[in-house]
Amino acid sequence: MILPAVDLAAGRVATAREGVRALDTLDDDPIDLARGLVAAGARGLHVVDLDGARTGEYRNLPLAAAIARAVDVPVQLGGSVCDPDVATDALRRGIARVVFGSATLGAPDRLPAVAALGARALLALEVEADRIRPRGGDVMLAESVQGGDAVGLARVAAERGVSRFYVIDVEADGRLGGPPLAFAARLRSALGEAIAELHVGGGVRNLIDVRDLAVAGVRSVVVGRAVQEGRFTIAEAQRVADEMPA
Repeated sequence: MILPAVDLAAGRVATAREGVRALDTLDDDPIDLARGLVAAGARGLHVVDLDGARTGEYRNLPLAAAIARAVDVPVQLGGSVCDPDVATDALRRGIARVVFGSATLGAPDRLPAVAALGARALLALEVEADRIRPRGGDVMLAESVQGGDAVGLARVAAERGVSRFYVIDVEADGRLGGPPLAFAARLRSALGEAIAELHVGGGVRNLIDVRDLAVAGVRSVVVGRAVQEGRFTIAEAQRVADEMPA
């Protein structure tokens, strides 16, 4: 599934520069933008609370829930969520799935709660050269796993029941640097059947990347800049994905 991203900050559409440290807010209406993306062929949306990623206070959650009510496709919430209570609140509001941030790996006791949400939760592995590089979430947790071996930490999560992962190459995301296919292959090799689903965020440059992800068995990919720059349309990308054998 091709998931276009809708980034939120201060109740508005936003763009992130240098991860979540610097933001530019835009004049676009978030709900109108979401409806437009669905009209363009999106079968789901990836809505990110950038303020939550920076501060841990998910003040854009009501807006994300309003987007979920306004469209007839599932809405996935990102924003480096680390607290299972925040995820539960989001799901109660109508969000279909929550992406927990890599910083969550710093609190292994929370991982069973992530696993208990089943298909309604993904655990992000934000990687750079096979090392975890959290870009948001609980600061102390993020610091505790910064630079840790990504595959090793994923194995710890799998041992606690987590089986659905969301892989991001932090150097490629937002820079058209290519999807993390090589890391995804290493992760599958290491964890094997412990992985129920693998999802990817960012880096997609063209339709060849979409095809390669589909062939690799990736369940969904978040796209942003490539669509915004007109390199391909959402409908074109979804068509390529649909043509690949399941």
